Amino acid sequence: MKKILFTGFLCFLTLCYGTATALANSYDYDNYDYDFDFDYEYDDDKEIPLPDGFLQLYLVKNSFAAGIKHRLWQRIYTAANVEYREDDRDLLFQTGAVYTYPYEMVFLKIDGRKILYLDFYFYGGGGAQFSRNNGYHYPYIILGLHSMFLYAETVYPWADEKPVLRTGLSFKL
Repeated sequence: MKKILFTGFLCFLTLCYGTATALANSYDYDNYDYDFDFDYEYDDDKEIPLPDGFLQLYLVKNSFAAGIKHRLWQRIYTAANVEYREDDRDLLFQTGAVYTYPYEMVFLKIDGRKILYLDFYFYGGGGAQFSRNNGYHYPYIILGLHSMFLYAETVYPWADEKPVLRTGLSFKL
């Protein structure tokens, strides 16, 4: 299973690198206007609408776990995950905040209308983990990606713990 995920990740990176290289090679650097205007307001929230939230379902040591990310303001989401650990007989609760960066990859556009495209939501943030048995555990940093109905995120604890990769289903709310 790890080999399949790793191979899929490498394919994804290759696709991103190829797209970025093609865009960089097709750019006309000779006719570039070097006059920078810092008053320009870039509002891509209108181009790529952000969902009100995400519901995540995933497995942890053969038991289901759930997480939710709810939009607070523009690109800032609050995050909460609940996991039950059978071996420890413990309920873990993670809470925090993440900043989301939406990206849209258009594969086919006809007469200005997007026909075939994918929305990617990259995010990063932090929070704290609590336990039913032990109380406060540690703070953590989180990096992740939502796309279509799947997601993947990595939780980096600020403690003597190994990073945790979570993958599963993600539904827009």
